[in-house]
Amino acid sequence: MAKRNPEQSITAILGAVSKAGNRGDIVVADIVDALGRNSFGALLLVPSLILISPISGIPGAPTFGAIVIVLIAGQMLIGRQTIWLPDFIRHRTIGRERMRKAIGTIKPAAAFLDRFVGRRLVFLVRRPFDLLLLIPCIVLAIAMPVLELVPMSSTVLASAIFLIALALTVRDGVVALIAIGATALVAATTAMLLF
Repeated sequence: MAKRNPEQSITAILGAVSKAGNRGDIVVADIVDALGRNSFGALLLVPSLILISPISGIPGAPTFGAIVIVLIAGQMLIGRQTIWLPDFIRHRTIGRERMRKAIGTIKPAAAFLDRFVGRRLVFLVRRPFDLLLLIPCIVLAIAMPVLELVPMSSTVLASAIFLIALALTVRDGVVALIAIGATALVAATTAMLLF
């Protein structure tokens, strides 16, 4: 079993998101504050997890999630130390009950994955190798709004982005290699759908 910091577990991230803020709805700014403004991997993990959940079926959710993913991954790409999000994203709300249900749906899978991921082949998630993760992540997110009307496309794209975010969050180079393979497969499938 790989060595892992419990604070970097998917389950802990989901717990922080579900407890974010003190209002009825969860505000994106509360999620950023709960995870930390320099926790890029975790902040990238959240929208990908949300888009794997049933929330991806809400019209416009994949497009909004894609914008957030591009902003976060883009800032990682240029080497920013803290995350910046525009106000129209920071003030966006998600119903707490809807979020609770979505987290409940994915929590068992998260707990299962937590047992197998951790710090391995860390050099694969550092510069310059992390570019092999961040650039495809941005490309997949850009494709999301285009394919929003294609059933399950957002979930498939978000699954590949999730693997990338997971590798970056837990510093697992083995997951990074799996993510690169999955991304290539998803990209090929997406290209066939588009062309």
